[in-house]
Amino acid sequence: MKRLSYLIFLLPLLASGQQPIWEWDHEPDDSSRYNIGLDAIVSVGSDGVHFGDILNFMTDDYLDQDEKDAFTSSMSARNRYGGHNRLSFYFLCRPEGQRALERSAVRGWSLDYTQLDGLSFSDSLALMALYGNAPYAGADVHTGPLSLIRLSYSEIAFHYSENTSSGGRWSISPSFILGHQLQDLRLDESSVYTHADGDFLRVVYDGRAHSSAPGAGSGLAVNGLGFGVDLAYEMSFGQRHYFKAGIQDLGIIFWGDRSVQWSVTDTLNFEGLDIPNLLDISDTLFSNEMDSIREAHFEGEKGAFSRLIPSLVLLQYKHRLDKGSWKSIDLLINQRLNGIQKPQLALGACFEFPAKRLPGGSQQKFRPYVLYGGYNGFGMGIQYRLSLSSGWSIGMDLSNAQSVVIPNNSYGLGLRFNLNYSFR
Repeated sequence: MKRLSYLIFLLPLLASGQQPIWEWDHEPDDSSRYNIGLDAIVSVGSDGVHFGDILNFMTDDYLDQDEKDAFTSSMSARNRYGGHNRLSFYFLCRPEGQRALERSAVRGWSLDYTQLDGLSFSDSLALMALYGNAPYAGADVHTGPLSLIRLSYSEIAFHYSENTSSGGRWSISPSFILGHQLQDLRLDESSVYTHADGDFLRVVYDGRAHSSAPGAGSGLAVNGLGFGVDLAYEMSFGQRHYFKAGIQDLGIIFWGDRSVQWSVTDTLNFEGLDIPNLLDISDTLFSNEMDSIREAHFEGEKGAFSRLIPSLVLLQYKHRLDKGSWKSIDLLINQRLNGIQKPQLALGACFEFPAKRLPGGSQQKFRPYVLYGGYNGFGMGIQYRLSLSSGWSIGMDLSNAQSVVIPNNSYGLGLRFNLNYSFR
């Protein structure tokens, strides 16, 4: 069961996170024509298990009874982990003679690496993975449904945006994609029965799985090709109301001939290993048994297939304020279309430090916010941005900031960092 435990928990926790909450405007401002920069996101999130218990699981070689009890005490019937890691380098420019206030055409390129992870599992599967199957001897334990996805890819994207005659602004970012890795498992039904005397173990499962070139190449090996697009439209109504709608990561990847896919409804009966002589036990004995089980039940069909990228749909509303340094109240709703993540809601307020308190020409903004959903329970965050007169700006976004102080009562930790340089 230790192998199953690592499959369920450790894989997503080490590599996943929550998607960004608030977007920064990377387009050149009125004093510049070009923008170059990088954007990085790394985080980890859970909608049930507390962050402190996640850290114990990731860092301890052994979990004692109390740690296991703490890990499972906050679980619900269905539990979610996952998120979004991203590294992006971008270059944007505005044609000569056009002012940012006109918000005319802006074009540019970006090079991005993205990793998406998602995991949804039942509490009964987690309990069996942590405590073993002995406590459930003689019982038929329903362990489904189970969903797991890991997707990583790189892309080069062209960005274009311009105003519309009605006063809005649209943007489009088509991209060419290099697919690196896909691991996708969906079990609609599964159950485990352990004989009361331990004579046999029966596993019943119904589901499907896809894997891109399992065991082949490094994490950046190219195992598929595809294309995608980001679309957005924004518009202001009067002086106070701003609205934006968009969809990101809308695309498809065609995975190569080395890929494997399964679609199975099967029953695995395991009666243990026959060991005539305890002195003859070796690693080969166990590996041969695993190979025979794999060939009988998990061989799969080799061949190319295509899969859609889980898209992100977002809606944002901003109410501009006339309250001195407080500039706006912001509402954001987003949803990752992967069948695992819940909708996410975030509410924040943007504050701008008075210019007279800052050194020559610099500008500082911060936005405290609260969030709920996605791969998180309730959380609080803060976004900060410093813009210097030299053209440099630095931005940071810390989501689930309460995890730094009270990790045992929060649900993750996320960090976004942006470095930008504007020039003519």
